[in-house]
Amino acid sequence: MNKIKQLRKERGLTLQELSDILLDDYGIKTSTGQLSSYENGRRSPRNFLVWTSIANIFGVSVGYLLGYSDKVNAKANLLDIIISEVDIPQSTLDKCISKLNETDQLEIEKGYYERKRGKNQ
Repeated sequence: MNKIKQLRKERGLTLQELSDILLDDYGIKTSTGQLSSYENGRRSPRNFLVWTSIANIFGVSVGYLLGYSDKVNAKANLLDIIISEVDIPQSTLDKCISKLNETDQLEIEKGYYERKRGKNQ
């Protein structure tokens, strides 16, 4: 489960304020309904930039935000680094991952974070 709601409430932000920060600071237009759906796991942003922007707002890694890491100040995960350092469109990443079988997709999602968590403990 992602931790957007917990972090937002800890900071004393409303959904509207978070939406405003995303627009003003990152140029990402999101409605309060979208953010609520992200918080409650009913929807997930299609663009990874939304996850990285929300993580930046709260000063955490995307891995922590998505619940893959328990360390609040964990170093950026591999996907964060790839997205920030290489100009790869989210659609390209999604296409590459979708070509993998389900087992490999889960391995990418879970395996890296498990190995990273083990190294950081």
